[in-house]
Amino acid sequence: MRFAGKRQDAKSLAFQIFNAKNAVKECLYPELIKMAHLVNRQSDSAILKVETDTKNSENTQKWLETVRHYKALLCKVIDQTRRRLFDGESVPATEKIVSIFEERANLIIKGERDIHFGYKVNISTISGGFVTRLTIEDGNPNDSSLYLPVLAYHQNHFGCVPDDVVADGCYASQENAFEARRGQ
Repeated sequence: MRFAGKRQDAKSLAFQIFNAKNAVKECLYPELIKMAHLVNRQSDSAILKVETDTKNSENTQKWLETVRHYKALLCKVIDQTRRRLFDGESVPATEKIVSIFEERANLIIKGERDIHFGYKVNISTISGGFVTRLTIEDGNPNDSSLYLPVLAYHQNHFGCVPDDVVADGCYASQENAFEARRGQ
């Protein structure tokens, strides 16, 4: 059985899609989906071959579990792509997979169209740079919603709210300012 490696082709297509205008993207996505289906079929064949031709060891089971895991994620990516591009459906962010290797990665949108993939990290420190709280947020919550929980954490763990606070402007809101002053 011979497997065709599609990594380089898929990487090239993904790069083209990322940099293309919408009309061109519509032509490129079906090719990428075709490649994904081929990889899925090849993984089915590999799974069958390993199950029939190898002894059932712990390593074999781990390999099969890993391949099945990534195959299921690839199926979800194919489905969300089909729904979004071909069916015109708006796929909720909670259902989107933006990386099969970093499953908790999110779409982080800064400004109007500056899109990043990764994690929203919220850090609070005290004088001297000592980190008092670090959270990796689920999804892409609005920064202003993260401000009061940091103050509450500080109050609960240190017995007071900070005298001075420096925060990114995105944390600002009238409610946050009012609640921060009320807590002192």
